[in-house]
Amino acid sequence: MAPTPAGIVLVVEDDTEILEEIAQFLRRRNYQVLTAPDVDSGRQALEGQPHPDVLVTDVRLPDGEGLELLDEVQRREPNKPRPRVIVMTGHLEQHKVNQAMHDGAETVLLKPFGLGDLLRQLRAGSA
Repeated sequence: MAPTPAGIVLVVEDDTEILEEIAQFLRRRNYQVLTAPDVDSGRQALEGQPHPDVLVTDVRLPDGEGLELLDEVQRREPNKPRPRVIVMTGHLEQHKVNQAMHDGAETVLLKPFGLGDLLRQLRAGSA
């Protein structure tokens, strides 16, 4: 019997190595992982099927900011799925960190972060 999936995670990250490392790590831990390299692809994945339970997004992306996705998730109508949001960034811009937390992100992970830190955050939010 196959193990029950741990949830669906959408990872939005433009660095393909980081994207694949996170995706493979989570898949090995029984998460279903959707990936997107930019804001537009992330937006499409959020609207598509299956609906992600968690959005993990980078701040700086080639076509905008991951904070746009956070904002869109928070403005959704109550009848639409609203995934949890984890923001990651390699740039310590305190105003962006503050904005993300104010706008509803569970946490902001500063790159480089350990994948165990991401896993703990995913598990903590689903308990």
